[in-house]
Amino acid sequence: MLHPLLLKLALLSLAACAADRQALGDVDEEEIRRVTADLENSIVASYAPSGYRWHVADPGVSVQFGLPETDARALRIDCIEGRLVIMAPANTNAEEGAPASALFNDRLRREGSIHYLGDGPNIAVPVALDDPVVADLLAHERIRIDTADTHTLVPSAGAGPVLGPLIQTCRGR
Repeated sequence: MLHPLLLKLALLSLAACAADRQALGDVDEEEIRRVTADLENSIVASYAPSGYRWHVADPGVSVQFGLPETDARALRIDCIEGRLVIMAPANTNAEEGAPASALFNDRLRREGSIHYLGDGPNIAVPVALDDPVVADLLAHERIRIDTADTHTLVPSAGAGPVLGPLIQTCRGR
């Protein structure tokens, strides 16, 4: 089985090629969608043997998709002052607090900033509890977050049972 990073690189390469129609000549859009979906499914499936899973990191405060009791994570969602802050690793050398933008599931763009956590630089995107991003994260088979230089893809299966209680607790703050 390929490491998730290698699969992500393959996905990025495919996306770059699809964007440059002149380099490919005639592009079969349906074939690109199929190959992209296959790569995304492989990335999501590769997490299972690694032990990554949705879990409560800090009750009422934080849930993560990663290895429990470690900083190894692909996605983190915190409740801060009645809002959710969605965090994902970012491949950047930007300064702490630098503005950054994220696209959720290829359709919802939100603004955030760069923050350095135990696992390195992360994009942190605050959203209201009723923001469509929150519902969208739970409505798909996988969660995809794209920034200018990083693409995060994790399964959404298992997110509901840990994210639902966090949202409820956050509403009360």
